[in-house]
Amino acid sequence: YDDQALGAGDYFGERAIVTEEPRVANITATEETVCLCLSRDLFLKVLGDLSGLVMKSQDKRKIRAIPAFDKADIKDYEFDTIVGLIEDITFEAGEEVSVAGVEARPCIGLVREGKLAVKSKDGKTTEKNITTGGYFGEDTISPANKGGKTVEATRTIVAEEKTVIGTITLATIESVIGSLDRLETKTLDLRDTSIKMSDLKKHRILGVGTFGQVWLVSKKGSKSDDDVYALKIQVKRELLNHQQVDGVLREKNIMATIDHPFIIKLVNTYQDDRSLYMLLRLVQGGELFSVLHTDTRDGVSEKAAMFYSAGILEGLSYMHRRNILYRDLKPENVLIDAKGYTVIVDLGFAKVVPDKTYTLCGTPLYLAPEVILSRGHDKGADYWSWGVLLYEMIIGQTPFYEHGLDQIGLFKRIVKGKFTYPPFASASEDVQELINGCLVIRSSDRLGNLAGGDRDLKTHNWYNKMDWTRLVEKGYKAPWGPKLK
Repeated sequence: YDDQALGAGDYFGERAIVTEEPRVANITATEETVCLCLSRDLFLKVLGDLSGLVMKSQDKRKIRAIPAFDKADIKDYEFDTIVGLIEDITFEAGEEVSVAGVEARPCIGLVREGKLAVKSKDGKTTEKNITTGGYFGEDTISPANKGGKTVEATRTIVAEEKTVIGTITLATIESVIGSLDRLETKTLDLRDTSIKMSDLKKHRILGVGTFGQVWLVSKKGSKSDDDVYALKIQVKRELLNHQQVDGVLREKNIMATIDHPFIIKLVNTYQDDRSLYMLLRLVQGGELFSVLHTDTRDGVSEKAAMFYSAGILEGLSYMHRRNILYRDLKPENVLIDAKGYTVIVDLGFAKVVPDKTYTLCGTPLYLAPEVILSRGHDKGADYWSWGVLLYEMIIGQTPFYEHGLDQIGLFKRIVKGKFTYPPFASASEDVQELINGCLVIRSSDRLGNLAGGDRDLKTHNWYNKMDWTRLVEKGYKAPWGPKLK
């Protein structure tokens, strides 16, 4: 290398990020100099291995080129999320990847390295080979296969040598884009427009708010529990007076794209000259707050906290995959359904944010430092709030509040990020490690916001016995179930 003089705006040391080789040059300051430094360790922690980033870029191009995605109404950031969820599976020579006539989950397979043989129906001859850079499974990607249910494989595929395949299931793709109908260039809207306002019968008021009321309603002539709903009525004049129109429309548009068992379901919407109406799935078990704080105790057991926090985490993960920030997580905004599972409600602050947003919103006890300081926040702010809520579940109080502390004092404690576990706390080391990883001042260093995303949380040792698929399918018995009439 020739000697070089570097000035403001120049950079050096990029080889250390790309490789593990020692420095090839001496760098000497010839005058007082200020440098911004990024260590290799921090780069890997936040963004992941550089080769992995290159692979994601290649995966993105390959998936975009598959005919099923070529004309799909899928945003660029959604493709980024999809490729981030690809999992590598290794097959040894002679191992079957799929067998004709046998049920399997539909998926796309990207051949990282190795060689596959696609066999004839009788399995005796090889029709074609798929080598490094090739893919298979495009015939299983269809809007008709909602839910990613298993389908019968149409051909047998065998690894001719040790082969690594990057796989992404149809169910995972659907969880990112919301509906497979978008593969046909349709705007996503999951409302059930077959239910008309005239089909509904009002029974009684469930609650009263600033902008209107919530009624218990049912479908006329039906005795099925599935046809009982909550009807949220908001008076247009009140919304205009309080400058809430944009927020309500944003909430409606986001909810119309969401379908997850742990997030409140928007069934349909209506309006007349006076009011806006949102027909919602009825959740009758009360607030999580009432489970955490009773007349006799504050907090729940670690086992119960694991169940409730996992359900909330699944709901947040679903939204984050679609670049939706929730921004108001607290126990009052989590309801308990008939089976005892958590349901996130009130998406009034939810917002589609591909990068960062700067609006100060949320509930003071659960706000992340970057929200308070208006430095711009992303999904890391939701994971901070989740960490606060997990602490509250186990300890019985939030980590940064003390009796008599005013809001300014509370905010000062939050931005310093200092908290302790009371002497009486029975929190295990694993859950403390998980909470501590979420309550990190720098959002870029926070669990859930690193290169591993929500998988860093779901694979944490505290959750080592959690079957996440079983959880979403509501296969666990809840710690507590409401008694409903």
